[in-house]
Amino acid sequence: MGVKSLVDGWVERAQLLQYMHVDKSHSYITDETKQDLEHISKVLGLTLTWPFLMAAADRFLGTDKASLRRCIKLAENFGFRVVTIEGQDPKILENELGGVARMLAAGSGVDEVRDELKKHSADGDFEGAFSRYSTKRPKIQFYILATIEKYLGSSSGLIPAEHSPRQHIEHIMPKKLSEAKKRKMEWNWVRADRDAHARYVDRIGNLCVLEADINSRVGNHEFSAKRDGNYPGGTVGKGYKDSRLHLPAELVSKTITPRWDSFGCIEDRQVRLAEYAVNTWTLDV
Repeated sequence: MGVKSLVDGWVERAQLLQYMHVDKSHSYITDETKQDLEHISKVLGLTLTWPFLMAAADRFLGTDKASLRRCIKLAENFGFRVVTIEGQDPKILENELGGVARMLAAGSGVDEVRDELKKHSADGDFEGAFSRYSTKRPKIQFYILATIEKYLGSSSGLIPAEHSPRQHIEHIMPKKLSEAKKRKMEWNWVRADRDAHARYVDRIGNLCVLEADINSRVGNHEFSAKRDGNYPGGTVGKGYKDSRLHLPAELVSKTITPRWDSFGCIEDRQVRLAEYAVNTWTLDV
């Protein structure tokens, strides 16, 4: 390869990198795709996906918007499943995504890439790991719950806004319990086992996305007060019942959530969220 060809190749790849990672101004990088790229790089920190993304850009940018979109979604979902949730060595992204990047370069289609990645991320393994997952990182917490909300609201168009002062993560079982004398009888089952509280408080099953005005009102009150908006002293205010999102509505439903009086309730809810997660971060894109 001559020097000019080599330099021209560097320039072309630099432009692709600019489109994919810096200003994302190319017409094939839609707003939804921009958001996925932000999730990959800034929220999940899956930098080892970039060789695959560059291979996808080399192949599809400017020629096949749908295939490019599918590749970006595969990178996000595969990385989230195996690294974030299952806790596998990040080098798996380098190995597996490097392999499918070479497949793309050799002419394979996205369906073949998808089928190869599915060999290395079984739904059952992901669902099991998700049902036990816990994290203290607000960005990851919000990403997980907001993405599930988006999946559940896809048919109605009702989805949460991006993480902001208007959208917060709510800990159903509070991080801190009230020490006020009049409220010492709240959350008795939590006060009786502080070690379990520490283990369960950041479990995904104990979290939901909640509008800021509701979140500030529910505070660290008892579950029934948060759900119905009936607070101590006869005060009535906003509660989960006033949220327009799906997961708070499930907490209001006495059929879906008949009680919230043990750490087992958190486990049960997280198992249900894990079932949603398999479809939310599917590799069948």
